[in-house]
Amino acid sequence: MPSRETVVLLHPGGTDSSAMAVTAAGLEDRFDVRVPDRRHEAFPAMAQATVAFLEAETDAPVHLVGHSDGAIVGLLVARARPDLVRRLVFSSGVHHHSGWLPGVELEERHHTEPALMPAELAAIATPTLVMAADEDEMPLEHTIALYRALPDADLAIVPGTDHGSLADKPDLCNAMIADFLGAPR
Repeated sequence: MPSRETVVLLHPGGTDSSAMAVTAAGLEDRFDVRVPDRRHEAFPAMAQATVAFLEAETDAPVHLVGHSDGAIVGLLVARARPDLVRRLVFSSGVHHHSGWLPGVELEERHHTEPALMPAELAAIATPTLVMAADEDEMPLEHTIALYRALPDADLAIVPGTDHGSLADKPDLCNAMIADFLGAPR
């Protein structure tokens, strides 16, 4: 029997790997799912730690599925080390710190990071599924700008949800993720 492709789930900020339990459960029948914990620090440091994890603990390239801060980390990994990332699911994150809506509770680093510009995004060739909720913590325009800037991206807006879309509508989200990760490209 052929080995299953590896999916690494990257959890949101202020949480640990348990925040991705519903997503892990929904994907583990089709993929070898890994859910590492990471420290909450500057985004470049979290991306470096993720690269170290991928090099040491996986048979890269892998699929990365990140939510919120985890999405940002995944995008930075795909940018820095595309050789380690087969496909990326970028769920409910921002590519530029200005993308958070006013009133969203943010940690200090969110006021300056990330700061990816369209030209930097255009250089990320990793096939990417850009997902967001229709009532998320960033405007749809920000999400669509990321989708349009990436050269190989699909877009999914999860209806009737907010920033917790992966847990709020797990069947729908897991089906979209699994379909994207398994689709020929």
